[in-house]
Amino acid sequence: MKNTRYSSLFLLIILVISIFLTSSNYAYAEKFETSMEKAQSILDQLTVEEKIGQLFYITLPGNTIEEIEAAWGQINHIPVGGIYLSVDNNNFSNEPDALQKIAQITNNIQLSGFNQTIDAPEKFPNYIPLFLGFTLDGENDAYFSSLTSTLQFPSLMAVGATWDNEIAYRYGEALGNTFSSLGFNFFDGLSLDLVAEPTNLNQNLIGTQSFGGNPFWVSQLGAQVVHGIKIGSENKLVVIAKHFPEISHGDRDPNIEIPTISRSLNEMEQIELLPYQKVTGLAIDNENRIDGLSISPVRYQGLQGDVLSTTKPIVFDQQGLDTFLSIPALQEWSNSTGLIISTELNSQSIRHYDDPQGQMFNAPSIARDALIAGNDILKFELGGNLPNALNYDEFSAVNEFFIQKYSEDVAFAERVDQALLKIIQKKFDLYPVFEIQNVINEEFIEINEDNDTLFFNINRNAISLISPTKQELDNSIPLPPDTSEKILIFTEMEFISQCMGCEPIPKITSTKLEESILSLYGSEGAESVFASYVNSYPFSYLETMLNDETYNSEMDILFNSSDWIIFLLSDSDDEKPDALSKLLSDRPDLLERKTSIAFSMGTPNNLDTTAISKLSAYYALYSENRNVLDIVTRIIFKEINPNGESPISIPSIGYYISEATSPDVEKIIPLEIKPIYTEDQSALATQSAEDPSLIEYHVGDPIHFSIGEIQDKNGNPVPDGTAIRIEISYSQEGAQYNNEIFVNTNKGLASLTYLLEYAGSVEAQVFSEISLSTSEMIVFNVLGSGEVAPALTPLATLTPIPTETPTLTPTPPPTATNTPEPTNTPIPFVTNENGEIIPVVIKQDTNFFDWLIMLLLSAFFAFAVYNLWTLTGNIRWAVRSAFFTFMLNSFGNAYLSLGLPGSKFIIQSMGLWGYILLMFILSLISVGIAYFLYKKRK
Repeated sequence: MKNTRYSSLFLLIILVISIFLTSSNYAYAEKFETSMEKAQSILDQLTVEEKIGQLFYITLPGNTIEEIEAAWGQINHIPVGGIYLSVDNNNFSNEPDALQKIAQITNNIQLSGFNQTIDAPEKFPNYIPLFLGFTLDGENDAYFSSLTSTLQFPSLMAVGATWDNEIAYRYGEALGNTFSSLGFNFFDGLSLDLVAEPTNLNQNLIGTQSFGGNPFWVSQLGAQVVHGIKIGSENKLVVIAKHFPEISHGDRDPNIEIPTISRSLNEMEQIELLPYQKVTGLAIDNENRIDGLSISPVRYQGLQGDVLSTTKPIVFDQQGLDTFLSIPALQEWSNSTGLIISTELNSQSIRHYDDPQGQMFNAPSIARDALIAGNDILKFELGGNLPNALNYDEFSAVNEFFIQKYSEDVAFAERVDQALLKIIQKKFDLYPVFEIQNVINEEFIEINEDNDTLFFNINRNAISLISPTKQELDNSIPLPPDTSEKILIFTEMEFISQCMGCEPIPKITSTKLEESILSLYGSEGAESVFASYVNSYPFSYLETMLNDETYNSEMDILFNSSDWIIFLLSDSDDEKPDALSKLLSDRPDLLERKTSIAFSMGTPNNLDTTAISKLSAYYALYSENRNVLDIVTRIIFKEINPNGESPISIPSIGYYISEATSPDVEKIIPLEIKPIYTEDQSALATQSAEDPSLIEYHVGDPIHFSIGEIQDKNGNPVPDGTAIRIEISYSQEGAQYNNEIFVNTNKGLASLTYLLEYAGSVEAQVFSEISLSTSEMIVFNVLGSGEVAPALTPLATLTPIPTETPTLTPTPPPTATNTPEPTNTPIPFVTNENGEIIPVVIKQDTNFFDWLIMLLLSAFFAFAVYNLWTLTGNIRWAVRSAFFTFMLNSFGNAYLSLGLPGSKFIIQSMGLWGYILLMFILSLISVGIAYFLYKKRK
């Protein structure tokens, strides 16, 4: 009886251990299963309808889930891959609890996608989470900025004007945290556009949604924002860079008609494409890497030669798009995980391209061409009151056309599957397991209140004095306003509509700056001004006074009774500062003996040279929201000084970004030359460090040049890759030999190891290749090898070859720890009977299901052994033998689970048959042992 109890306990222990081992291996396998393998697995299970639906990224009208559901029902609840929300399609409301409502809508949209698989499992059997997208330009930016101060994100140009990587990272972190908490997982609109040459067109198109005009700084700041987004969202936000390859050099508005760009690929690769390379192939790791590129509807004459009306825009040009994506830094990224997303395929410019007469629009053909060209996700605006949106029937026709073509055209089906593999893999990166509880947020998370402090610091560090210079400002405006002086404010207002049918409201009302002044310096604050001495008007009133002579006397009284005139300029496309230009042109007398200041909330190119010269001061703020007004107030009252510098050129004042980021000619380039000692010369090295006059150089000695930090004219380190020339001149007895060596900077620094070549007097000096800045000249003597002196033995491995620094050096993020790039295990391929190449999935470990199969096999063989023994009529030995068989087979189960020698061969080469064979052999062994014991006992 005791033996039976011990045997039962032993068997129980074996069972527990085998369960633990197999379940642990299963978890281990799940943990290390790649998103690509998961994507391939689920792709094989999708129906054609599900596959086609995943390609589409659409808008649906409505700001309640009922309205969005109703719109979705109009297209038979096609299982689309993503939905993006926008003010234009009336997806947002202006209610007090608008943020909570947005979070509820995003949750409910994800639930609706999940419910499709519950309500129609035969049609949509597989659940795949939706991309839920947003962008922060145009009306969307205005909408979010009007809700709460913690959502009033400074513009990208404001971030650029700080020239600060840490600020860029924290900005991205706040963006990622904020919008992922609202339920979004797809940021469709990071701008990496360069505004190298500001024009009216590109400033209207891009505005302040650019980090600036220098490719190095746009690359650096863009990479830090991407990293911040990834960390802030805990890798729950896909980041898409828009306008690839570029739009700033286009000759017309791409929203109206397809523009043409004549720049060559080589030009673009050196300038406009550098930021895209920095966040794809040159990214340090996945947290600095964007997930996709949105393609511009632009023709490229530099690629295609003479551009005709029939020339395809790049979004439909497979060869042209491949040319851009074949750039080394982009190629590997695009071939592996990088998503390519079309522009809105229903836009006015694409409709005009499809049919210049505007009579018809072949949406199925347009969508097919975009997919074949290389776009993985096809973007459509759908329904609602948008002027160019597809109606529901048109979109359903696109879907049906794709379903039919998938079934008929093998090449088309392969292209669809190729796109789907990237899409689903990206969704597995967001959600390792496709379960609805992993996708939705159970409760609304309040927006981080620390954003206020961050945004204030960004705006404070961004504000730039455009004119006069900082040295001249104290002469132009020596003192702030006092209690005896009157302040007149004109505010140019930009009106926005937060939802369809909502009353347009100004982003900043005409009295907001006045309220800020009185709050900080009126009776509620420092009591520097009286409330009755501050008067505010909209720009429309100024325009009326200038255009109507009946207001001349009123205008004279208003200006003559004021001491300070403040102009607050918006970045609106609709209302330009024509009134201010007209005032400065027609009535400059009104500003004589007044302190006049203009603040541009948009780009700093609103005014021309003459207009700027008539103002006491002109500042650029780069952001148009309530957060900047307190900073404007503090600037007026000289409480704070402007810290920023414009990140784009301002031709009206002769400020060009290429010159501003070149080495400052007024600063001496730091240069230090030191000998390199071997370990045996440590004593000599110590003496030389204590008294540099003891240093003696000999021919063949290695020396080290340390150069920098080299600063640009804005006081920042010069961009990486700035060319530096080192001139070394030898002279002895009338003979002279000159040597030039070139190095590139990295973080403002450069270095060089050099072997001294000749004896005599040596002069060494450093020059910048793109400016007149130089270092001090260093002069020293080099002794010949025969002269008596303490010998300095050069290191054998040193050569006079400078250490080159790549133009774009990956910069470690300011707050994260660098980790090595993960190495993917190569996947073997075989060719099937149709000649298609398919991956071979090699089984590496056992899992829970394998354990269950082996448990059943153990029970089966134990039962078989029991029946075999019953033929002898000895039931007692039948039970013993069956028990022993089951126990021995459990040992075999544990053997495979532990991965002991030989187990991999059984698992990989034989699979289930290997389990059966192993159980059969162990059963025979148990029968043999039992029979031997039976005979011995008998």
